[in-house]
Amino acid sequence: MDMKRLIATFACCSFLLSLNAQDTIVLRNDTKISAKIVEINPSNVKYKKSNNVDGPNYIEAKDNIKWIKYANGLVDTIQADKKTAPLYVSSPARYDRIEKINGRYFFVDSNHVPLSKRTIGINRILIKANYMSQAKNNQDLSRLVKETKKGRTLQAAFGIAGVPPIVIGVGIGLVSYLIRSSSTDPVERDSALNTAYLGFGLATVGVGFEITSIVNGSLKRKKLKQTTEKYNELAVQ
Repeated sequence: MDMKRLIATFACCSFLLSLNAQDTIVLRNDTKISAKIVEINPSNVKYKKSNNVDGPNYIEAKDNIKWIKYANGLVDTIQADKKTAPLYVSSPARYDRIEKINGRYFFVDSNHVPLSKRTIGINRILIKANYMSQAKNNQDLSRLVKETKKGRTLQAAFGIAGVPPIVIGVGIGLVSYLIRSSSTDPVERDSALNTAYLGFGLATVGVGFEITSIVNGSLKRKKLKQTTEKYNELAVQ
């Protein structure tokens, strides 16, 4: 009887030790990942999930990791490298597919069903895509993220820059035209007409900015579509 109890106690202890014989990755957002560390290199950490040590390798950028506690109890604090900080703040590795449904983007499952009623905006798409590009070291996706961001920036810049010339130019043109219409002095009428032309010319410049904004908006949407397609292609690999 004593021998059976001894064996049972030994088995129980072995089981508990096996549960504790795992590494723990703690991210900077305080998410904890139970893992078996496979490799640590200057830019990222490769690991397997502790509940599937024979499964695939996962990759986490070192900039996202606060510290690692190894199975032997040692703790390794990871210092973020500010010189190699990502373009966007990245999120934990979860590669849900992104699809456009009825003109809006959603995270979807393998059956193309939205995971939530909440739509995802361009910022979140670029965050996920940028994280993916770094985790999988994919230069094509990184380039698409940057081009999408550039298109968005130019769209906003030209859109904002075009408003003042249009408002001021149209205002000057209308006032000058009214002055010309109400004046009987030929010199004043000619001067008002020239000022009106100047105002409408300024408004034309503003319209040109707005057209450029529209063109960049179209480019941004095209690049965003290519970004999501490339992201989805890598997500299933």
